[in-house]
Amino acid sequence: MLRLDHVVVPIWHVKKSLAFYRDVLGLKLVDAYDGDDWGGHRWQMMVFGLSDQREIGLVFLKGAKKGPASTLPKDARYIAIAETGALDLWRVKLTKAKVKHWEEEHGERRALFFEDPNGHVFKLTAPPASAPPEENAEALKLAKRWAKDAKS
Repeated sequence: MLRLDHVVVPIWHVKKSLAFYRDVLGLKLVDAYDGDDWGGHRWQMMVFGLSDQREIGLVFLKGAKKGPASTLPKDARYIAIAETGALDLWRVKLTKAKVKHWEEEHGERRALFFEDPNGHVFKLTAPPASAPPEENAEALKLAKRWAKDAKS
């Protein structure tokens, strides 16, 4: 069975990113790498550990340009992190750090969205999702209907 191991995203602000992930999110920097050529760029990667032994990698490609802003809604692409406690402490922490955030209700779950210094959107969700180990027949039916209708 597959499980998520790590996510890697590009960054454009090394100093701000290091401070944000360590000081605001409270993640530990567990590794860092650098090299002379990744797609023609000198590069540096910072790897931050999550409590469940999964990781978030941030890669800075020197001289790389950030692409144009997406016209999709901000929360159409995000990294979701589960919070096993309440979101109240995070709301206070983000406000204190002057990080803009917004909240949504998703059924019995709450979600707190915010952006890192590079524009990557995060979603803190509580309580954590507990995906069933077996395929959901209703979910598959809905996905197939959209696949047929979207003709993609």
